[in-house]
Amino acid sequence: MMFQPSVIIVGIYFDKWRPLATGIAMMGTGAGTIIFPPLLAMISKTWSWHEAYLFQAVVALISATFALLYIPLPTKRVKTNVRKSEADGSNLPVAIEPETLGLSSITKSMGSLMTSPTFLLISISGTITLLGLFAPYAFLVDKAMKEIGVDEKSATFLLSIIGISNTCGRLIFGLISCHPWVNCLKLTNGGLTIAGIATMLIPFTNAYYQLVIYCVIFGFGLAIFTILRSTIVVKLMGMNKFNSAFGLSLFFMGFGTLLGNPLGGWLKDTTGTYNISFYAAGAYLLLSAIMCYPLQSIRDWENRGTITVPSIITPDSIEQEHYAQRRYSLSVSLHI
Repeated sequence: MMFQPSVIIVGIYFDKWRPLATGIAMMGTGAGTIIFPPLLAMISKTWSWHEAYLFQAVVALISATFALLYIPLPTKRVKTNVRKSEADGSNLPVAIEPETLGLSSITKSMGSLMTSPTFLLISISGTITLLGLFAPYAFLVDKAMKEIGVDEKSATFLLSIIGISNTCGRLIFGLISCHPWVNCLKLTNGGLTIAGIATMLIPFTNAYYQLVIYCVIFGFGLAIFTILRSTIVVKLMGMNKFNSAFGLSLFFMGFGTLLGNPLGGWLKDTTGTYNISFYAAGAYLLLSAIMCYPLQSIRDWENRGTITVPSIITPDSIEQEHYAQRRYSLSVSLHI
């Protein structure tokens, strides 16, 4: 429950440096992957699992206090897309109202998103990504121990390597993505493509160092996907739809999280080997990337027949002052 609001707030607070800010904010996830498993194991061994759960509850409570540092941002001008078909070409002015949190507004926003090919492709591809994203965490240790013959400590350390590369990758690629010449969508597609191909090659590995190389590659791919997800949603759907679009896309991605590991486990039990599970996981990652190759073109096609007009988002006390400005701006745009 803390993850989604935190990512949305960071996305709203930053514009130019949004990828870097998101990467820094989400480095804690990678750090937690490295620190918490041995720490919780130590607490459970020293005391009991009750104290381990109590420790996690205290950490969650401390995290909640950081929400007090979030403050509302000043009102600013944003871009709003209006379909020409809705404007009907007449000289009548059209008022553009800011998105509110009422039930009718939420329902209307969700309906608009569910009819958007861009949003549906983002959500479906994200769900498919999550189908294959957790397979290495679930099966890589057993693969290393049972098929390559490494000891348990070395096999478990592979997950820490993923966590380390994931943490470093969030900072590195977050900084790189802030440059204007970097296309975040293409970078994400490239990262998932490489991670998917690498995952499909795991059945051909026969040495520990090969698994180490894979973990670094996979960690970087995971970092790119994680930190740029919100940036891609903003750029393709617009800031005015960011909250609802990002939240609803996470809802769809949750199905991938729920089904990924059980499906991989079923494939292993059915075939008797981890190979098919890794093939499937890699194929999911690769397919999700390929689906998004034409995403920008689809968004451009969807935007045909729309006009972009300035919309002033203001408090209710000064809404009337800017209403005439919005009417005039839209009226001029319609005539043009």
